[in-house]
Amino acid sequence: VKALFRRGRHLEEQPEEEFTFDEKARSVKGAGIEVSLTEQEFELLRFLSESPGQTFTREELLNLVWREESSERTRRVDLTISRIRTKFADQRMESPIESVWKVGYRFKSE
Repeated sequence: VKALFRRGRHLEEQPEEEFTFDEKARSVKGAGIEVSLTEQEFELLRFLSESPGQTFTREELLNLVWREESSERTRRVDLTISRIRTKFADQRMESPIESVWKVGYRFKSE
Protein backbone atom coordinates (compact mmCIF):
# COMPACT_ATOMS: atom_id res chain seq x y z
CA VAL A 1 0.00 0.00 0.00
CA LYS A 2 1.46 3.34 -0.98
CA ALA A 3 0.35 6.77 0.10
CA LEU A 4 1.64 10.08 -1.14
CA PHE A 5 1.81 12.66 1.55
CA ARG A 6 3.87 15.55 2.72
CA ARG A 7 6.50 13.85 4.74
CA GLY A 8 7.77 15.13 8.04
CA ARG A 9 10.99 17.07 7.65
CA HIS A 10 14.43 16.30 8.94
CA LEU A 11 15.95 19.32 10.59
CA GLU A 12 16.75 20.56 7.09
CA GLU A 13 14.05 21.01 4.42
CA GLN A 14 12.97 17.88 2.58
CA PRO A 15 10.77 17.69 -0.51
CA GLU A 16 7.49 15.79 -0.69
CA GLU A 17 8.13 12.10 -0.39
CA GLU A 18 6.25 8.97 -1.28
CA PHE A 19 6.02 6.64 1.65
CA THR A 20 5.35 2.95 1.55
CA PHE A 21 3.25 1.36 4.24
CA ASP A 22 4.60 -2.14 4.84
CA GLU A 23 1.75 -4.00 6.50
CA LYS A 24 3.72 -7.17 7.21
CA ALA A 25 6.56 -5.28 8.93
CA ARG A 26 4.17 -2.61 10.30
CA SER A 27 6.49 0.13 9.19
CA VAL A 28 6.50 3.26 7.09
CA LYS A 29 9.42 3.69 4.69
CA GLY A 30 10.59 6.64 2.67
CA ALA A 31 13.79 8.50 1.69
CA GLY A 32 15.91 5.77 3.19
CA ILE A 33 14.21 6.06 6.57
CA GLU A 34 12.04 3.42 8.20
CA VAL A 35 9.76 4.02 11.16
CA SER A 36 8.66 0.81 12.87
CA LEU A 37 5.22 0.90 14.46
CA THR A 38 2.99 -1.31 16.56
CA GLU A 39 -0.15 -2.70 14.94
CA GLN A 40 -2.33 0.00 16.54
CA GLU A 41 0.04 2.80 15.53
CA PHE A 42 0.28 1.47 11.99
CA GLU A 43 -3.51 1.17 11.61
CA LEU A 44 -4.10 4.69 12.91
CA LEU A 45 -1.39 6.33 10.77
CA ARG A 46 -2.48 4.52 7.62
CA PHE A 47 -6.13 5.43 8.24
CA LEU A 48 -5.30 9.13 8.68
CA SER A 49 -3.00 9.13 5.62
CA GLU A 50 -5.88 7.97 3.44
CA SER A 51 -7.73 11.27 4.13
CA PRO A 52 -5.09 14.01 4.39
CA GLY A 53 -6.45 17.26 5.80
CA GLN A 54 -9.65 15.66 7.09
CA THR A 55 -10.11 16.08 10.84
CA PHE A 56 -11.41 13.17 12.90
CA THR A 57 -12.60 13.30 16.50
CA ARG A 58 -11.18 10.84 18.99
CA GLU A 59 -14.51 9.02 19.06
CA GLU A 60 -14.53 8.70 15.26
CA LEU A 61 -11.01 7.30 15.29
CA LEU A 62 -11.93 4.75 17.97
CA ASN A 63 -14.90 3.64 15.90
CA LEU A 64 -13.38 3.78 12.40
CA VAL A 65 -9.90 2.43 13.17
CA TRP A 66 -10.52 -0.01 16.01
CA ARG A 67 -14.30 -0.55 15.83
CA GLU A 68 -14.81 0.58 19.41
CA GLU A 69 -17.83 2.56 20.54
CA SER A 70 -16.83 3.62 24.05
CA SER A 71 -16.11 7.33 24.42
CA GLU A 72 -14.42 6.45 27.72
CA ARG A 73 -11.46 5.03 25.78
CA THR A 74 -10.55 8.20 23.86
CA ARG A 75 -7.29 8.38 25.79
CA ARG A 76 -6.20 5.36 23.73
CA VAL A 77 -6.16 7.62 20.66
CA ASP A 78 -4.10 10.30 22.42
CA LEU A 79 -1.55 7.77 23.65
CA THR A 80 -1.23 6.13 20.25
CA ILE A 81 -0.71 9.51 18.55
CA SER A 82 1.89 10.40 21.17
CA ARG A 83 3.82 7.18 20.51
CA ILE A 84 3.73 7.76 16.74
CA ARG A 85 5.05 11.29 17.19
CA THR A 86 7.84 10.04 19.45
CA LYS A 87 8.90 7.44 16.89
CA PHE A 88 9.04 10.06 14.13
CA ALA A 89 10.99 12.41 16.41
CA ASP A 90 13.44 9.60 17.17
CA GLN A 91 14.16 9.53 13.43
CA ARG A 92 14.52 13.34 13.41
CA MET A 93 11.32 13.68 11.41
CA GLU A 94 8.33 15.90 11.99
CA SER A 95 5.18 13.96 12.72
CA PRO A 96 2.67 13.94 9.85
CA ILE A 97 -0.19 14.13 12.37
CA GLU A 98 -1.63 17.47 13.47
CA SER A 99 -3.75 18.13 16.54
CA VAL A 100 -6.87 20.17 15.92
CA TRP A 101 -7.66 22.01 19.13
CA LYS A 102 -10.88 20.84 20.80
CA VAL A 103 -11.68 18.58 17.85
CA GLY A 104 -9.21 15.76 17.22
CA TYR A 105 -6.48 14.89 14.75
CA ARG A 106 -5.70 15.01 11.06
CA PHE A 107 -2.98 13.97 8.68
CA LYS A 108 -1.10 17.00 7.39
CA SER A 109 -1.96 17.96 3.85
CA GLU A 110 -0.29 20.34 1.43
